[in-house]
Amino acid sequence: MSQGASPTAAGVGRERFTPREFDEVLSRYELGKVESVREVPLGTPASPKAVVDCARGRMLLKRRARGVDAPGVVAFSHSVMLGCLRAGVCVPPLVGTRDQNNSMVQIDDRVYELFVYIEGQADPRTPAAAERAGRLLGELHGAMDTVMRGGIGWTPPSEGAPIDPARADRAGLDKEIAGPVRGLLERVAALAAGGEPGLVHGDWHPGNVIFRGDEPVAVCDFDNTRMGSREREVAQGLAQFSLVRGAPGEPPARWAGEADLARLASHWRGYLALAPARLDPRRVVGLMPSVLMEEAIASGHPEIVLAVLRKAQWLEDRRDEIASRLDAPE
Repeated sequence: MSQGASPTAAGVGRERFTPREFDEVLSRYELGKVESVREVPLGTPASPKAVVDCARGRMLLKRRARGVDAPGVVAFSHSVMLGCLRAGVCVPPLVGTRDQNNSMVQIDDRVYELFVYIEGQADPRTPAAAERAGRLLGELHGAMDTVMRGGIGWTPPSEGAPIDPARADRAGLDKEIAGPVRGLLERVAALAAGGEPGLVHGDWHPGNVIFRGDEPVAVCDFDNTRMGSREREVAQGLAQFSLVRGAPGEPPARWAGEADLARLASHWRGYLALAPARLDPRRVVGLMPSVLMEEAIASGHPEIVLAVLRKAQWLEDRRDEIASRLDAPE
């Protein structure tokens, strides 16, 4: 099961719950007898999670990471999740507190959430799964438009400039790596300008989608939901759902540089089937290398940056070929 799993979390120390946290937070909910509580290494290391087995069923407890734990930000994301759930999108239901049915618990300036646990598996990395995940993203964007039109009572956060070439200089990379990374970001920065912003999930990758076979059964982790570029979000999906991964624990130096073009095209085709508006495939494909590079820089690991740079350059070298493939009639 990969609820909220992150592709760049490996090797980073994880925050942990304390026994006191478990006692205080879980006491706020009507759970009946709690049979077991076990921490699980899912998602960002800055946000610990635990599976809670209780009389009410299986739940997932989560402490929000710093930076996305302001109560207003949490309330906004919960409003979006509930609106998407009402629209029929497969979102893990939030569990309300005993006294006031609040969707979050605040203790000692930390914020906690409790969700119904969704059983499933990680992305099977098949074209069919990639296409259905693309349909889910299109459905999600459409539901988010409905949520925004209906009003949500909170001001959405907004993303900053999606491409910042100077990040290559600030990341502490060796000059041999920083130069090519900056050059790549500069070459595609112009593509990020323009376009109408929309509500986005904010962290769209296979680790935030739960599958049963080839069918996605839940989209998780709305911590970064905000107003932003849907072109960038779809580019992130194309890049992430087409990654060619090696064996678990394989060093970054051995990561494949190419993408799985069959899964990439399938994800695009699925998105178009339910997308509320058509996007320009050339702009989306052009953004893919920068999306990968920004995520790699954020990992803080030079060896990951170097490995992802190979992938980004592979995509950039084939940008016209890939865009033509996506733009071709079915």
